[in-house]
Amino acid sequence: MLFWDVKKSEVDFEEHKDWFILRVMERGSLSDLRLLFKKYTRSEIKEALLTARYMSQRTLAFASCIVEENEEEFQCYKNRQSFQKHWKY
Repeated sequence: MLFWDVKKSEVDFEEHKDWFILRVMERGSLSDLRLLFKKYTRSEIKEALLTARYMSQRTLAFASCIVEENEEEFQCYKNRQSFQKHWKY
């Protein structure tokens, strides 16, 4: 179940489309992705993915292939680069 933490009646899928698109990309199945592309245009999906502040490395790699952009163009990639990693002892 993708949306265990919200009530369906309380979610406006147009107003919160960025959140919805990212959740499906992070946790959805192939059939969920197909439904996502039926509900939203390719440009809406691309904009939501490019401006997302966080997504896993796996999802970033997949999203990069879907929207045909380099990973460096994604906001989450830029955010990740701005944080210094702690060193290992």
